[in-house]
Amino acid sequence: EDVTGEVKAQVPRMYLAQHDLISDVPSLSEDIIVPAEIIGNCGKGHIQRTNFWIGPPECFSPMHKDPFHNLFVHMRGKKSVLLCPSLFSHCLDLHPPPQQNTSRLDFAACNGDADALFRAFPQLDEAGTEMETATLSPGDAIYIPKGCFHYFASEGSKATASVNFWWL
Repeated sequence: EDVTGEVKAQVPRMYLAQHDLISDVPSLSEDIIVPAEIIGNCGKGHIQRTNFWIGPPECFSPMHKDPFHNLFVHMRGKKSVLLCPSLFSHCLDLHPPPQQNTSRLDFAACNGDADALFRAFPQLDEAGTEMETATLSPGDAIYIPKGCFHYFASEGSKATASVNFWWL
């Protein structure tokens, strides 16, 4: 990546996903402050893990749910997020065990276009008004309740970086 944040074509694509970087680089804990006021007001407030997500343009995580509350803090580039309450999991065509927390629907094929999403997957109509979208810029954060399905995709031509906090 050059100084403007543009990814050069000859650089191989790599995606650091759901990585506990603080375990590998303990000095990072001085720069990552756990937002105790927020985390303490939901669930038991016990941090399970702090994850880093660093990726190239055009990377995404499939629609899935996690067994923890999640505070996702975006640091670089832009990311779009789509949330779907677990009440509508039957609309998401989930994988069989052991991946039953992940949808088989190809949300990435719709490039963040909600209209295209509902045309491609009419079974989502039932969840339509309950699904929420947002675009995250550096410094933005989003809370994802335990069990809420979510999909993330990078936007634009810059690499992205985020950190999230999982807790019970």
